[in-house]
Amino acid sequence: MEVQIKELPEAEGSTEYREDTDSFVITISNALDEKAFDEVLVHEYAHALIHEYSGPSEDAVWGVVYASLYNLIFGDH
Repeated sequence: MEVQIKELPEAEGSTEYREDTDSFVITISNALDEKAFDEVLVHEYAHALIHEYSGPSEDAVWGVVYASLYNLIFGDH
């Protein structure tokens, strides 16, 4: 996995799977402050973790993964 920080005019972050390297590239906007950066990184990492999942309630599965990661890293909010 690679994390890039660069200008993203229309997003705070993105996750891309690259078949040629069988890995993910997470890109985070350089305009974010530290707290927002950390939260967006967790958000995008959750997308990478469920990349292979495709099925019923896909958004709900992502939500559970994201909430679990968020609580693990930041504690209850």
